[in-house]
Amino acid sequence: MYLDLGPGYHAALQKQDPRQLSFDVGLGELFVLYQMKGFIERATEIYPPGAKFNIIIDNVCAVFVNDISTHDTENYCSKFRELIRELDIRDEVKLLVESEHFSTSDYDVKPIPEEKIRSYQLTQDEHENVERFLGHSCSPEDAIRRILLYRQIGDRTDELFNNFFKNGVHMTQRASKTTICFRPFPGGDSRIQSGKVVLGLNSKNKLYPFLMTSTNYEKFKCKELTFPEILPKSIREITYAQTK
Repeated sequence: MYLDLGPGYHAALQKQDPRQLSFDVGLGELFVLYQMKGFIERATEIYPPGAKFNIIIDNVCAVFVNDISTHDTENYCSKFRELIRELDIRDEVKLLVESEHFSTSDYDVKPIPEEKIRSYQLTQDEHENVERFLGHSCSPEDAIRRILLYRQIGDRTDELFNNFFKNGVHMTQRASKTTICFRPFPGGDSRIQSGKVVLGLNSKNKLYPFLMTSTNYEKFKCKELTFPEILPKSIREITYAQTK
């Protein structure tokens, strides 16, 4: 099983100050591994060899599109691998990191034609999404260029990884035309790299996880909590979000 899980970092949460890219692992990664562990256990009941998961981190794509260094994303991957070790699932779950198999020279990046940039109808949501992954504000023209570049790089990434997918199932956090969905946490139809998985209270006053992004961050008052006796050491803290 192959699951796309983002570029090796989490997007910024604050629109006013988006320079808060996170290269830490947290509840999002823990829940992904929990989902995988549960799947493996169920599969093993009817198919003794079980299942193996490969988590794809496309961090070379992040170099081209968002100017994120591989040093930072590889540091994130080290933390992720430590979390996998702490959960004792190293034999079943591995990271497939783009920069460990391919380099920037494997990509024939072509300049985006100016006419394509001028004809593109950029929405406010698209602009904000680019900025939160970029980590700073940018002009509409720059946002469009990065969107079109992402499409070009994404196609090349899929092409390079196709050899891995030949003997497995390619999944994404949301279903697409060519992939099935593997939800990162129960009920979570979300891409965890777009923000941060936090805990809140639902209408029945019970704890539940949800994805906090720059689109809903201002609606909550957040508190960071540490549970060293419960959480793996790789996760320093979790966020409790209370509606303002």
